Amino acid sequence: QATAQAEAEGWSAAWAQAAAGTPFAGQSPEPEGTGRMLDLLDRLRETHASLAGLTDRIGKMEANVARFRAAAASVLAALDLPEGAPWEPVLTRLRHAGQVEAERARLAAELAAEEAAQAEDRRQEEANRRRLAELGAELGWAEGSDLGLHVQNACRAAVLRQEIAALGDLEDPGGEDEAALTARAADLAAELDLCRERAEEHHAALVEARRRVEAVGGDDQVARIEAERANLLHGLREEARAHVAGRFGLAALETALRRYRDSHRSAMLARASEAFRELSRGAYRGLAAQPDGGQEVLVALPEAGGARLATELSKGTRFQLYLALRIAGYHELAKSRPMVPFVADDIMETFDDDRAAAAFALLAGMSRAGQVIYLTHHRHLCEIARAACPQARLMELDP
Repeated sequence: QATAQAEAEGWSAAWAQAAAGTPFAGQSPEPEGTGRMLDLLDRLRETHASLAGLTDRIGKMEANVARFRAAAASVLAALDLPEGAPWEPVLTRLRHAGQVEAERARLAAELAAEEAAQAEDRRQEEANRRRLAELGAELGWAEGSDLGLHVQNACRAAVLRQEIAALGDLEDPGGEDEAALTARAADLAAELDLCRERAEEHHAALVEARRRVEAVGGDDQVARIEAERANLLHGLREEARAHVAGRFGLAALETALRRYRDSHRSAMLARASEAFRELSRGAYRGLAAQPDGGQEVLVALPEAGGARLATELSKGTRFQLYLALRIAGYHELAKSRPMVPFVADDIMETFDDDRAAAAFALLAGMSRAGQVIYLTHHRHLCEIARAACPQARLMELDP
């Protein structure tokens, strides 16, 4: 207890020393009162700082106002206006001065452009004067006289010179005797009579033509005939255009159909050729389409060369051809739509074992695109099918 009392007294002495010269001097160091006093001092410090800032702003604003008043007074003095005059007339005069300055700049630019154009005109005038002097010197023109009249006289002189030169090129009849001249005069008289006769014939033809024109009459028959002719020609022109457009459209349609058939037939024909080659065990190398008049026919191509129609093939080979076409058609349809089951009922009766094995292998390829069902009552075909397609399901139907 004595130790605590000693520490308390020491703390009180330290507080009294620290509070000396402050508002806390001589006051009891109670925690609550001291805390409130510290809060008040913080608020006083903040208020003092805010007051200092406001005082500084007020001082700056007053300085700005003083500078503005001084500037306004100098402006009013420059404009010969009394001190304290309203500011709106000053702004009006300022806007007017700006407009006047802009107009002055525009007029200065126009003046500069006009002066440049005037200088260019003077240069052109000087150049024309020099060219005029050169032209006058070439024509022998004396400066001070009328140049236009001088040029007209020069042109007339040139024409006269050409006429004199043309007259000089004429044959001189002085070398001919009187008989020659008489003969020439007779020839010219005969030629004149012939020309007179032709003129009379042409005049008679002209009179006849005028008579025919006058015989037509003054009614509107000619106009109606001409209008009907124009209508007929217009109708023929429109029908011809429609006919030509139709012909071109038909030709374009036939071309499009032919291209479509070629594009779709090429893949299908290639697949059918490959299937037929496998079914025939290499006896035929494939199929081809040959033109026959306005259409095309399908022919088989033997390995030995040549081509055969379907009617020229044996029954078994024809069946192989038909099966190859069906297989190719099935694959072509499977590219664009879901397929229904493919059902075949003993179509290999004419096939030997090798061709039957090839056929089952092709049917196995079809089964990847859809269901394939083969019906038969030949048991040996079941063994061939199982060997060619191990995944095939063999089902026996009860009799």
